Amino acid sequence: MIAGSSPAAPARFGAALKRAKDKEVNMIKGIRKYVTEVNTELKKVSWSTREDLMASTIVVLVSVALLAIFIGAADFVIARVIALILR
Repeated sequence: MIAGSSPAAPARFGAALKRAKDKEVNMIKGIRKYVTEVNTELKKVSWSTREDLMASTIVVLVSVALLAIFIGAADFVIARVIALILR
């Protein structure tokens, strides 16, 4: 006999099992819907060409290099000025 059940009031697992199965089916349907929608949206994306990507990468690398040089020079100058002031 299952705890909490008696011949007068048998345990009712049928409804609980059905709810669990319905949740599982709904989750699978949700995952399928999500994957389908993602696939649809990815078809709408305008992907860059290799040439565009290479040009953008070069622009970013040159910008980073120039900014690094500027910050390094500014740091050097400020350090020298502070060193002169603190002498």
